[in-house]
Formats: sequence, C-alpha cells, structure tokens
Amino acid sequence: PHSPVLARMAERFGQQIIRSDGSLDRAAVAALVFGDDPQARAALADLNAIVHPAMQDEIARQIGAHAGTDRIVVLDFPLLTENPREGLAATIVVDIDPEIAVRRLVDQRGMDERDARKRIASQLSREHRLTHATHVVQNDGDLDDLRDQVAALWSALLALRDARG
Repeated sequence: PHSPVLARMAERFGQQIIRSDGSLDRAAVAALVFGDDPQARAALADLNAIVHPAMQDEIARQIGAHAGTDRIVVLDFPLLTENPREGLAATIVVDIDPEIAVRRLVDQRGMDERDARKRIASQLSREHRLTHATHVVQNDGDLDDLRDQVAALWSALLALRDARG
C-alpha cells in the first residue's frame, strides 16, 4: 500500500482490500464493515479508529494552510453528523430519498441492493442529519437541478465568508 493508512487497513482487514494497482477496494471494505452482526460492528469501529485520526490531521492541516486567507475550505465527508466539528461556518447536508439512494448505488456503482440498504441503515437517520444542517442540497432530481442548487449554495457561502470578514 502507498500510504500508512492503507497499510494499517491491509494489516487489519487483509491484502484483499488492496487492488493490484495499490488503490483501496472500497467494495471489499464495505463488505466487511457494513452489517448487523457483532463482527461487522467491530470491523467498522476498527476502520474508524484507523481512518479518523488521519482524516482529522488532514482537515487541521488544510484549515491551517488557508487560515487568514479569503479561501473557503470545504470538508467533504459523509459522517460529519456522527463526528461533529466545532467552529464550522456552515454545515451542508446533501439530502436524498433513501429509495432513490439505493437505486443509484445499485445502478451507478454496481452495488448489491442488500449491501446498499445495509450501508444506508448503518448511518444516522436522514432526519437527524437535517436537524444539524445550516444548508440543504436536495439530490432527488437531475444533474441540472443539482448544479443550480450548488451554484446558489456557493453564492450563499461566499456571502457568509464576506460577512464574517
């Protein structure tokens, strides 16, 4: 593996999670960590213990690198509600009907429907995520609708940045 995080993951979960090109086989990891059984829950906890510290270090590095500039740092990770951060100017939730999410995971990522449902079920509820949002992007529509929402959101973030000085 190319990174210390991938090396630790391979040590914990086996070399089968690393593709021949050295990249992570996300589907192989998902098969191990998304499930209702105690073994999967333990595997997910181990995965989080490996990934989260490295992720937090990188987030701190990026924020520090752009402190005092007019740049906007966007933290794009799916578990913000589960792992909240203090001091964020905004929290954006991309919301989608769970049935549409399942269909897209199956159709666009080739996931097994049962695995897609397990992955969604392992996350905090849609309602919980929405209560923590300062901005919501609805992803139930087509790409043009999504682009329009993202453009409006970016304008709102620029205005927020400018208002904060």
